[in-house]
Amino acid sequence: MLAQSVEQPGAWVNEFDLEIIQSRFWFVGQFLFDCDVVEFGAATSLGKNVILNKARTYCGIEIVPENAKKLEDFLGDRGKILNEDCCFTSLDAECCDIVLALAMVYYVDLGSMLKEAHRILRPGGRLLFCSPNSEQPFFRPAPGSKNYHSIEEVLQHAQVNGFLAQAYCSYEFSVPSSTRLGLFKNRLSVLFRKISPFLIEKHPIFYKSIKQLTRGKMKKIPEELDFEANFEQPRSVNRCVSLNYKMFYYDLRKTDE
Repeated sequence: MLAQSVEQPGAWVNEFDLEIIQSRFWFVGQFLFDCDVVEFGAATSLGKNVILNKARTYCGIEIVPENAKKLEDFLGDRGKILNEDCCFTSLDAECCDIVLALAMVYYVDLGSMLKEAHRILRPGGRLLFCSPNSEQPFFRPAPGSKNYHSIEEVLQHAQVNGFLAQAYCSYEFSVPSSTRLGLFKNRLSVLFRKISPFLIEKHPIFYKSIKQLTRGKMKKIPEELDFEANFEQPRSVNRCVSLNYKMFYYDLRKTDE
């Protein structure tokens, strides 16, 4: 994952992406009170105050050295950062109550991540993560991503690795535009995603302009997330008629061994 491409306060995103960010932190926030929390793929300061204000302790795992150093400076004595691979950490077994893996599971091997989360979680502990539905119309894989899993695949991996899983979803599919302009914008958006790593590094201003053209009105990610804002709260898949939703969220609970 490029250090420059991760979500961070001050970065430009479209309105829908900002809703997704707020939704994911609202979802995990309800589980964090007085817990020892480990976050895989900690990346940036985005949402950290949501976690720090509720958790007993915080430890972030971040493989990109540049990101890890910035996070270490941001946290100070409020938590610690390990510049490590989240699939093979140096943490002690059964050292935490919650593991977070927000918008990052598609960069790693899911089975390896689940094994490591199971190892460091205490009995009854939770692994909370989210991922976009790759079957949505005009889906664009993130730069550097490896695999996107269906709900069925995640539930199978969870069972094999000692978890009881509950899946949630939000944001139903919209009908793809069939106009010439709509199809052109969608195709341009797919191409843009492919070349975005180069643009981020070499031409950041041009990157912002193209992103606004392909993805709509842009906003800066705020320093503090607004949970009074309009965003869709995830709902249990058991209450959904279909799985035609853009985002999937998972609550995996470690079972007794």
